[in-house]
Amino acid sequence: MNTDAPTRQTAAAAALAPHAAGDPQVLTSITDEEILALTGDGMGFDLPWVTAREARAEGFSRDEARLSAARSLVARGLFAPESAVAALERREPVGDPEAWTPNILLTGIVARRMLVPLQIRADGPTVERVSIASMFVDHDGTVLQELVSPDGIHHFSMSDTAHAADVLRHRIDPGGHAAGSPVTDVVTGSYEQLEASDGIGPLLRGAEHRTRVRVTDRRDRLSPSVLVASGPGGVVVVQEAEDGELLEAVAASADQLEELALSLFTIAPQG
Repeated sequence: MNTDAPTRQTAAAAALAPHAAGDPQVLTSITDEEILALTGDGMGFDLPWVTAREARAEGFSRDEARLSAARSLVARGLFAPESAVAALERREPVGDPEAWTPNILLTGIVARRMLVPLQIRADGPTVERVSIASMFVDHDGTVLQELVSPDGIHHFSMSDTAHAADVLRHRIDPGGHAAGSPVTDVVTGSYEQLEASDGIGPLLRGAEHRTRVRVTDRRDRLSPSVLVASGPGGVVVVQEAEDGELLEAVAASADQLEELALSLFTIAPQG
């Protein structure tokens, strides 16, 4: 991919912002192999299909997958020589005029993933064919959402923070069990101690879904995480205690879970 045009990348990332107005808008879907064709090495993307193929299939070649995917991108009009893309965008070619360059939409997606200050990543059991949900939050409150299926299909959309928080809330509590959460005190201890406690223990042991949500502020590289366990008995939120050595857990009501999800999208001021 032609990466010699940082100004174009920044402009392409900014051009996605209008897609976040109103209801979430679907941008496109691409495969693991097409991401290799776009980025060369994956560039921080999760590649579940490629990783699985490399682990079990003899003879699998990233280079061959990349070349095949590049042909697909060209056929779909998403990939073209820099000279052709520059002519379409009415600008001078940047760098090698024969280098493969993605269209403005794919450029914006890749650039946003790299440039935004806050990333939220939810790993957990496969729910509705989504194994990984990543959300990239910008200062203007717009969010690029990336939902990755186990077979390596990446679905991209744009939304505001409220809609993104709602997606995350349904992701961590797909059964809506928070509505039935009992009122509990905060319990502190190791995970084994939490499971053995009277109030929180039964909820943790009876959880049907466990999702770890990691929030990465790329400016200071801090990555606190929250574990959400959801089941018929209710929802438990587990996170590090202030001392950083123990865990603390509490049952969360529907309102509290909604508040938690929205709070994760807040970009803390610096300085």
